[in-house]
This record gives sequence, C-alpha cells and structure tokens, in this order.
Amino acid sequence: GLGIPAEPLFRSRDDVKISLLIGLAAKQSILFVEFAMAQKEVGNLNIQNSAIIAAKMRFRAILMTELSFLIGVIPMLFATGQSANSRISLATTVFGGMLTTVSIGAILTPRFYAMIQSFVDKVYKKKVEEEYYDEKSEGMNEEEYI
Repeated sequence: GLGIPAEPLFRSRDDVKISLLIGLAAKQSILFVEFAMAQKEVGNLNIQNSAIIAAKMRFRAILMTELSFLIGVIPMLFATGQSANSRISLATTVFGGMLTTVSIGAILTPRFYAMIQSFVDKVYKKKVEEEYYDEKSEGMNEEEYI
C-alpha cells in the first residue's frame, strides 16, 4: 500500500519510558551541577577543577542510585502473566536507557558543565566589563573623554 505502518510509531507507553529516563538522567545531572557549583564557590576553584572534584565525589552516589534503579527493574524484565509484554517492553527500554545514561552521563556531564559554565562566565565577564566602561564614560564630559 501506501507505506503507512499499521501501528503508530509512538504510543503513550513510550511517553512513560522517555519521561522516566529523562527524569532520572536530569536528576543526576542537576545533583552533579549543584555540587560542582558549590565546590567552585566554596573552594575558590576554577571550573575544570570543580568539575573534576564533583565528578569524583558524586560518582559513587550517582552510581548507587542508578544501580538500585536497575536492580529494581530486573523483575520486570522477567515478567510473566497478563500484560507481561508491555511490562517487559517498559523494563527493557528503561534498563538499556539507564545503562547508557550511566555510562555516557558519567563522562559527558562534567565536560558539558565545564564547557557551558566557562562560556557563561566569559559572556558574563564581558557584559560586566561593558557596563563598567559605559558607566565610566557616562560620568565624563566630552573634554575629559578626549
């Protein structure tokens, strides 16, 4: 026929899977970023060092949270009985997604934090300097400026 699939490509169950994965991945990233920002402020560290310290100190807590979630999903992977297919589908997607999130997130979150925070700091520093020079030049009359 027309090449239109008989089943929809995206079901409401898929929304649950994606929401669960995004929520847990975001939670871990937020905890990391908050900890890195606190390390930066308290220890007067640069962005790179605060990201490294935060990655080292938060890795165990993040890994324990993710591991407990994965262990909790294992019974759903081997579900039997009524509507077992939907539970197995949910568990397989979430289990694989969480493994990917743990492995990739542990590497990329500190790097993305350092990149984005250094960009924000540069933009903020440039903006502060521009405001400083604008205020300074407003107070001068034309003779002093020349």
